Amino acid sequence: MLRKIPIAAPKLSFRKILHALISPSCRDAEIKKTLNTENIFFTNSGTSALYVILVALKQNSQKDEVIIPAYTSASLLFAIKKAGLKPVLCDINTNELGLDGAKAKKLIGENTLALIATHMFGIVNKSALDLKNDFPDLPIIEDCAQSMGSMFGGKLTGTFTGISFFSFNRGKNMSAMNGGAIAVSNGTLAQSIGKEIDALPKPPIFSSVVIAMKLAVLKIITLPHVYGALDFILKTMKERMPPDDFKAMRYTCFQVKLISLMISDIQPLSEIRYRNSVMIAEKIKHTTHAGVPIIAPNMRPAPGRLPVLCQNRDELKDKLCKSGIEASPMYYMTLNQRFDLGYKNEDFPCANMVAEKLLALPVHYRVTERDIAIMVKLIESCCYR
Repeated sequence: MLRKIPIAAPKLSFRKILHALISPSCRDAEIKKTLNTENIFFTNSGTSALYVILVALKQNSQKDEVIIPAYTSASLLFAIKKAGLKPVLCDINTNELGLDGAKAKKLIGENTLALIATHMFGIVNKSALDLKNDFPDLPIIEDCAQSMGSMFGGKLTGTFTGISFFSFNRGKNMSAMNGGAIAVSNGTLAQSIGKEIDALPKPPIFSSVVIAMKLAVLKIITLPHVYGALDFILKTMKERMPPDDFKAMRYTCFQVKLISLMISDIQPLSEIRYRNSVMIAEKIKHTTHAGVPIIAPNMRPAPGRLPVLCQNRDELKDKLCKSGIEASPMYYMTLNQRFDLGYKNEDFPCANMVAEKLLALPVHYRVTERDIAIMVKLIESCCYR
């Protein structure tokens, strides 16, 4: 196969990579302006960013429970446990694919330290955000790892609750190869987070050069014809489970500069993701056994991947792959299925259903109308029965 569309393809520029590498300044003003915050902090991953937030929240509290969705990345669980806290799982809302606000409300108690509103696939977890009305003193942390550029009511995700974190790993909407960011509005909490960041180890001295080289390779690899030619090699590299532990570190100045240079592109790229998602959703809306979440009129998600719920997921995935389009189930299991957390499988019916049926499709800037036509045709052939 000579051409294959990767599931994720962040837009990278050789010029910006070089400029960030040689520029002496370490500016973050553009990032603060975009996220509408005066307090921004950087770490080596989104997982580390969440860990730092939780450690800072824990300092002045005896509470130890953090509510998270049962269907999400295991990295949230690792960050919670590393911070010495207890995860409390909640079922999801199938329209938003994040926490079900009504169910989460019943779980909030005297030991609840925080709740994480996960904007899965760029879809704003509004039912979780709305809990702020009933629990104004409860820290609701926005997980924006998959939603950079998504908007609701004209506001970007990460600007609703005063505490949020982002990821810049290689598969995200905006990538600096790795990294995470924390945006926080509360000055006291910002001071605590700043102290925790200062206590983290610095990255190795030559890491900026190594990361710049990796980014240059990533830009080349995600070209569809290169990706297709290297398909077998790249597939073996991807099939790895994430580590159960991580090392929180500070971020490189090079990557902060690169993100500052790239952040102006986030809205036009988000529009492409939104447009491609709407195009696919409109064309498959009458398909019997497939569908996408219903998006609220004042929501403009920027999905890193478009989630499609399909009865014949594995068959569809194989056919897309043979047609030159990479698709992914995202998470094969819910957190309670993967880890022994003391729950029963029937406790999370919506999360279980999504884990069984969800297939994520590429919608980034390298996806063409021809690619969309192929996806729609194959969805209809596999799911219209």
